[in-house]
Amino acid sequence: MRISLCEDLCPLLTTEVTDKLIANKVISVEDLVLCDLPKVRQISRQSDVHFQTLLDIRDQLYTRFVAKPFNAFKLYNKTISLKPLKTTIKNLDQMLPKGIPRGQVTQIYGESGSGKTQFCYTLMASVAKLYGQRVLYFDTELSFDSSRLIQIINNRFPAINEQKLDQLLDYILVTRTNPLSEYKQLKLIIIDSMSSPATLEMKKTNYKSNIQDQRANSSGARKLHHQLKVRMTQMVTSLRAFAVKHSMAIIVVNSQVMAKKYYWNNSCNTCLQFVRHNEDINSKEITISLMQSYDTRADNHKSDNKFTISLKGIN
Repeated sequence: MRISLCEDLCPLLTTEVTDKLIANKVISVEDLVLCDLPKVRQISRQSDVHFQTLLDIRDQLYTRFVAKPFNAFKLYNKTISLKPLKTTIKNLDQMLPKGIPRGQVTQIYGESGSGKTQFCYTLMASVAKLYGQRVLYFDTELSFDSSRLIQIINNRFPAINEQKLDQLLDYILVTRTNPLSEYKQLKLIIIDSMSSPATLEMKKTNYKSNIQDQRANSSGARKLHHQLKVRMTQMVTSLRAFAVKHSMAIIVVNSQVMAKKYYWNNSCNTCLQFVRHNEDINSKEITISLMQSYDTRADNHKSDNKFTISLKGIN
């Protein structure tokens, strides 16, 4: 979409200057910001607008409307300079390159009772304790258990006193409705889980009834399914951009179906699968597998490890 020149875009772009530029067929922001210096000089002479003034207008419009390109070397240096967040789970920190990567989205997925939320509580407690910075737990399932979090902190870090415990809890923010854009000074964001936002998206489009209506029309059903996949892709793309912009780690919790059916596995930088050792939902033994990592430093030889759910969280 072309943006027409007007006084509201820039303080130097007065009505008089705007009219002169339009008279010389410089009508939109694009017409001006894409001009090289010889072209700007030519426009200056033809429109009788001072050359330096025209340059200043072009620079201000460029800053406001044109995305600045990244220098690949600087971008790479920024990425490797972001130290991962230690989980304090020894085998997991060895499996990953020293912890959860920042500036990226990490997915954890698995069936109910496989320890995903217990891992989130363990990670929140560890980040608050080690880094003394705030983390955000996005409680989409409305199931946050503060007493379990306190139990993990007390058992994982037995030396802390009551005052220190209050301080750690103050670092941990829990929300259910606020948009992510309100939270920027954070070390970590956890969304537990993405299934609820996906369900809301299905309700918006009346997905189930539409699928039933379209059963006789397989192409219609495929179209609705594709639309939902596109929406999920938009979600993870926004999360990745947010993680990069604010140099934070983002964890998304997914069910087995959501991870595989809607391409979250293909969209997240790192994917960890949680599996119970047996069908007993109360089982304390789990396996965490590194299913995907774009980081070449990840230890592929330790891609599968057994862990225990205890009073300390995940061990």
